[in-house]
Amino acid sequence: MQVMNIQIKKLFGLFDHDIKLRIRDRITIIHGPNGVGKTTILQLLKDILEKKIFAVLQVPFSQIIIKFTNGIQLTFIKHDKRKLSFNIKEGRNIIVKDTISSESIVKHIGRGIPLGAIDEYLPFLDRVGPRTWLDLRDNSKISLEEVFDLYKDSLPIRRRVKSPIPAELKDLLNTINTYFIQTQRLLILGQDDVRYTHPRKRVKAKNTVEQYALEMAQMLKEKLSLSGSKAAELDRTFPDRILRKKTTPKTATEGWIRSKYMNQSLYRERLMKAGLIDEEKQVSLPNRNLSNHDLKVLWYYLSDIDKKLKVFDPLLLKIELFNDIINSRFLFKTFTINKIDGFRFNLESGEKIPLRQLSSGEQHELVLAFELLFKVPEKSFIMIDEPELSLHVTWQHKFLTDLERISELVDLDFLVATHSPSIIHDRRNLMVNLGGSSHA
Repeated sequence: MQVMNIQIKKLFGLFDHDIKLRIRDRITIIHGPNGVGKTTILQLLKDILEKKIFAVLQVPFSQIIIKFTNGIQLTFIKHDKRKLSFNIKEGRNIIVKDTISSESIVKHIGRGIPLGAIDEYLPFLDRVGPRTWLDLRDNSKISLEEVFDLYKDSLPIRRRVKSPIPAELKDLLNTINTYFIQTQRLLILGQDDVRYTHPRKRVKAKNTVEQYALEMAQMLKEKLSLSGSKAAELDRTFPDRILRKKTTPKTATEGWIRSKYMNQSLYRERLMKAGLIDEEKQVSLPNRNLSNHDLKVLWYYLSDIDKKLKVFDPLLLKIELFNDIINSRFLFKTFTINKIDGFRFNLESGEKIPLRQLSSGEQHELVLAFELLFKVPEKSFIMIDEPELSLHVTWQHKFLTDLERISELVDLDFLVATHSPSIIHDRRNLMVNLGGSSHA
């Protein structure tokens, strides 16, 4: 099931937007001047699909209609900042309708989470009043109710209480995986490991590219470990399987053996180039006719190799695309992936470049490609805000081509908000213009 159409009425009291998603192309671009609500639409849609109803209540609008490809229609009608009604339709039939109030949300969450846990578990929030916090990431103020609604999944649940969100609505929204890539994507805020006596925890910002390099190294190590475990399991049973089988398998012809061996050699070269296995010298098969005994042993050996290497299949394709995107963009640098660094850059002289010394445009390119290929679940609905940030015009021209390649590999749908004509380039067929208002 995919999101097919989004209608928003009286956004900020001014704008009526009708966004028909380009389902076949899998990429839709919303474009328009500042102030028409591009970022708000992405955030609002994310909050709806993630069931953050209190956050939805804070946005001024009168009605939102979301249509899905399976014929389901979800409608939200906002009465005020405290009450939101909704209905779910299939065709003309109303499956369920109900009303959700901010009081029911706060009552539900407040009974389940101790207030003192906010300072402990959300170090990027600084208390500035009895019911108000300052979000240190963007210096915005956030109320107690918003803290509960936005961050309840990061806080310890004291006891289970019945959710104020009806089960039918939760079941519908749970069918859509969402991922929102915001404009601030080069820093990750976390909490220092050291405990301080002062009640205000110190916030430690991590460079996103450096963090993702560590995550890449961990991914490679996990795959190598999994392959090693599979190899050990197969090696233990190899002698027994060879000795028990008295005849040579019918498929174990010399042509099959030599073809399989060549294909596996080529696949190993891809794995070595991708940094998934260490460099190794390939040993050739003997240049003579293979005996029945040779065929039998090699058939089992090559069949086992297939099973050992299959562990790398999904990750290899992603790494190859990641490698291709980055190496085709970055000038005067060589990008490589390995199990020690995760990924690294070297100058033509061979000198290693610290990741945080990459330009902001280079870091944005890395972060976008890494998140879409390695952090987003397959079949997700991705929202990207201002992908053009710090990117050279040439890179902006190639952005949609990159998205199409990633979408085909990872099975993703995209809704992109941009100011940049260079991102759209020659793909105006993907664009939805949000320039008009309800007064026009």
